[in-house]
Amino acid sequence: MGMDIYGLDPKIVGEKPELDFSNATDQEKQDFFKAMNEWEDANPGYYFRANIWSWRPINILINHVNKFYNLGIDTTGFDYNSGHGIKDQEACDRLADTLEYVLESDEDMQEEDDQIFFSFGMWVNDEGSLLSHAENQKLNAEYEIGKIMYTPVVTASGKVVKPAYSTSKSHLEEFINFLRHCGGFEIW
Repeated sequence: MGMDIYGLDPKIVGEKPELDFSNATDQEKQDFFKAMNEWEDANPGYYFRANIWSWRPINILINHVNKFYNLGIDTTGFDYNSGHGIKDQEACDRLADTLEYVLESDEDMQEEDDQIFFSFGMWVNDEGSLLSHAENQKLNAEYEIGKIMYTPVVTASGKVVKPAYSTSKSHLEEFINFLRHCGGFEIW
């Protein structure tokens, strides 16, 4: 599950690729997806996607900067795929500017692949598999719910683990770029 975030008035360049999937060959489908990825890259305000593991940290950051910097954005419903969002570009620009400032100021988020983790009671191993209930309980006793982390941890048994909820600097930058070009957005 994830969040599909669509721009309300994105700046569009070029024609969006289309394909009749019911009559398309495998090669035509492959070519379509490649063309669609290129079109989306050229139109960053059209669509932003985040799985639930990544959206939750982004949403927490949105709520944090909104409150701390008094942005005045109504974030009601940002936790759900229900069409809520920001309805104008001006508010999106304020949010983008603030998120960019916070990201640039964070010494732990300087490289593209740097991650920010939020401990919410679920942990994964290095391969991304969820840990057992017992392992989660032990880690949750050590790292309180809500703790922000920037690195995985090594357990007493030598296993590398990390909170399941995380996002990378590059994904945050992609969201900031989306905000600058979307004309407002809805979350579905």
